[in-house]
Amino acid sequence: MWQRHFYDGLKAALPSVVLPTGIDFSWARPAARAPRGPSPDRRACAERLWDQLHAAHAERGLDAVISYCFGSDIEPSLIERTIELGVP
Repeated sequence: MWQRHFYDGLKAALPSVVLPTGIDFSWARPAARAPRGPSPDRRACAERLWDQLHAAHAERGLDAVISYCFGSDIEPSLIERTIELGVP
């Protein structure tokens, strides 16, 4: 559903769309069932996403990062570092 209704729509409307690769969110759970506190899965996923965001921004620049996930799925530091790059 995401591919057809969201990603393909963005690709048709914008000159360029960068999608993350090799990211596995199978560990993520709805917020009500997410464990509280630090998560090694969340931390590892955030680092992989950061590496890709940082590289894409350095290579071609990014106008924005769009994400749809539960707050428990993303490390706040990933959002902070992305904003520090000047990418909303």
